[in-house]
Amino acid sequence: MAAVLSYLKQLNRKERFHLLTEALGPFTFTLDRHFRERLQDCLGCRLPKAGIPQDAFVAMDYHMDWIQIALHLAEKLPCFPNDGKKEEHICHSKDELGQYLLRGNQQDIDLLVAFDDDKKTHIILIEAKAETGWTNEQLNGGNGKIERLKVIFGENGEKSNLSVPHLILSSPRYSKGVKVCGWPRWAKNEATDRSYYWLRLPLPELIQVTRTKKAESGDGYKRLRIKRKHAIL
Repeated sequence: MAAVLSYLKQLNRKERFHLLTEALGPFTFTLDRHFRERLQDCLGCRLPKAGIPQDAFVAMDYHMDWIQIALHLAEKLPCFPNDGKKEEHICHSKDELGQYLLRGNQQDIDLLVAFDDDKKTHIILIEAKAETGWTNEQLNGGNGKIERLKVIFGENGEKSNLSVPHLILSSPRYSKGVKVCGWPRWAKNEATDRSYYWLRLPLPELIQVTRTKKAESGDGYKRLRIKRKHAIL
């Protein structure tokens, strides 16, 4: 196992991940064959010929801090000393934006898939939306995820020679208004007529319950509106 993948696994301290693994079994976070095929079709030639392995590492709500630190540790400390030491200290440097690598915030990626190919680790980052569409302010803002990913991986993925990054947006419908002019090149889809890599997110029939502003006379309660939302396959 390459150092990057090893650190990605060890840094995953998300309680929900470990709770679900304990509750539902060790194969809870294993990619479905159909989903793997869809991922491979989406990214095309950017993936190795062997495709995504069945035992690829999968994590949810994975912190950006952990991704950046995993790459940093893999370069500076390829093997954590196995001599009984519980602590190790390395330089905590700043990036080109003047911010420390470990920012201590909750900025995360909805789903992370990682696997080794030769000496490099492919890191697939998937951001999902079920209800609302993607907005440029949300994606391209000064403190947005796109800017952070550019800092972590670089314009052409050159920041780390140990990894190959990929970014996919997943939603029921493709958002045509997303502007990718400021995105790193590795996140742009230059092989098709779509500007970014997109994966359809199917949804079953759902019910949405919201409160209305108009209160019923005398009882002080607001009305509830129950709306059926049809499946999107």
